[in-house]
Amino acid sequence: MTLIQSIKIMLALIDEFAPNNTFFTDDEDIRVKTKLLYSPAYQELSDIKMLSKSKELNFEYTGEDAYQEIKLPNAKKIQQIMCLDEKNRPTSSNFYYLNDKTIMANQSENVKYICEFIPNVTLITDETPDDFTLELTDDMNKYLAYKVAGDLLKTDPSVDYRAFEQRVREMFGYLDTTTREISVTIGEGEF
Repeated sequence: MTLIQSIKIMLALIDEFAPNNTFFTDDEDIRVKTKLLYSPAYQELSDIKMLSKSKELNFEYTGEDAYQEIKLPNAKKIQQIMCLDEKNRPTSSNFYYLNDKTIMANQSENVKYICEFIPNVTLITDETPDDFTLELTDDMNKYLAYKVAGDLLKTDPSVDYRAFEQRVREMFGYLDTTTREISVTIGEGEF
């Protein structure tokens, strides 16, 4: 989902959506505040559940029994390192974590390393383009519009913003915070 798609949903929730307007609302105050209010809500929800990304790590196969230092992506959390053979089939490899930023990999094995990770959140600012793709999972994107709607209406004494906060609490009750289930089978003598 893009930022502007979420903004349109939020504007529709608060009955301010104007499809023929360039900024999708006739209310100047709402237009000015919208991205500023998206920023903290987006950061808060990103701490709960974000989309994972993957990146092939730069690795040089030399055939030598030596180790190469490989930098990991700057990330909130490294999910896993996958090793693939020449035919892109999962395989095992001789590597170890040096720290949360680097692994050491044996150059005698002709494999490629794929790192799956949770990225650091990209902050939303006034300059964030409308077509910015939100890095949250689909279920978290739904909460974002409700959360911002409630925050936007908190300063309006004629509106009951608590209905939006209540809806977010209800939705969170059904939230699955699992991004993936990992299963490991250890055979006899392998540990």
